[in-house]
Amino acid sequence: MTTNNTAKKTATPYILFDIDHTLYHPETGVENACVDRITQLIAEKLNISLEAADAVRECWYLKYGSAFEGIEKFLGISPHLISDFVYERGIDLSVIPPNPALKRELERLVAAGHRLAVLSNGSCRHAERVLEHLGISHLFERVWGFDSFAHGICKPNHNAFRHVMAEWQVKPGEMTLVEDSTSNLRTAEKLGIAGRVLIRPNQPEAGTLTGIYTAWAADINGWLTQLA
Repeated sequence: MTTNNTAKKTATPYILFDIDHTLYHPETGVENACVDRITQLIAEKLNISLEAADAVRECWYLKYGSAFEGIEKFLGISPHLISDFVYERGIDLSVIPPNPALKRELERLVAAGHRLAVLSNGSCRHAERVLEHLGISHLFERVWGFDSFAHGICKPNHNAFRHVMAEWQVKPGEMTLVEDSTSNLRTAEKLGIAGRVLIRPNQPEAGTLTGIYTAWAADINGWLTQLA
């Protein structure tokens, strides 16, 4: 795996970004607030304590890669209703600081002909709100969330990536995935997606990624500046 390397890397034509903990830092607490809302939804629907609901949420997360598939499958709640409960009430994005350097780097990539999109396990609207808050929504041509798919499919399910590639008309080798999740990156690697980028380098599984474009950086800005 490539580590700190000042040499510029050639970007693929298409770059697919995760949102939470990738386009902003985990210390903002935004994703934790989303997790709290998911736990509350499970607690209300099953009429159990928040502690018990959190255990259920964690179980579904480990099994499916996202609790949303479990919520839809076992609680019968549609992706759009899940999105409304979790993301449209009480998620404060003002804690995400401005990042003009991120905007400049993304503008540079778009000016060079690269095409940008988002694939998030959050809702489409949540992803759009984050992009709007950061002032970069105009740079992304597509946004996919778990509610983009018929049955709320989430990463690391390979069908989420296949759906994106089919709609975007992209071949695996033409695309870079910018992620903070090693499980999502492993799926990308199995599908032959050329670029696999780990933003958070402190995950023990990171060393198992073998893709020729695999790299890491301490934050999104640090990685983008490495791209030609």
